[in-house]
Amino acid sequence: MSLLLGLHSNRVKLAFPGDILSTNVETLREGIFAELDSVAFKSTVFQDFDFDFRKVQMIDSAGLNLVIAILRQVKKKPTRVTALVSSAHVSRILLFTRLDRQMEIVMSNEPVAA
Repeated sequence: MSLLLGLHSNRVKLAFPGDILSTNVETLREGIFAELDSVAFKSTVFQDFDFDFRKVQMIDSAGLNLVIAILRQVKKKPTRVTALVSSAHVSRILLFTRLDRQMEIVMSNEPVAA
């Protein structure tokens, strides 16, 4: 399972490869936090952080805990956070859990590279 954590012109993008569920959350957590805790990432200057949920159709409670943990880590720096979402289900989850107060939710139907 690969995920994309990249920096492009003061914007960091975290692209999830698929659903964020209890069955894969530990693998995701290890990979993501290895990057977020790296010296290279901590010394990186960025103004925007994007969660790319366009390939995600489902997030369970364990997945929400991961998203919140990442959000807390990212918010240690002054940054704007955006969630790119293509699934109405994922959008509803973020709204019902009031994560829209922590990040801007943007519905995006743009094709995602495979």
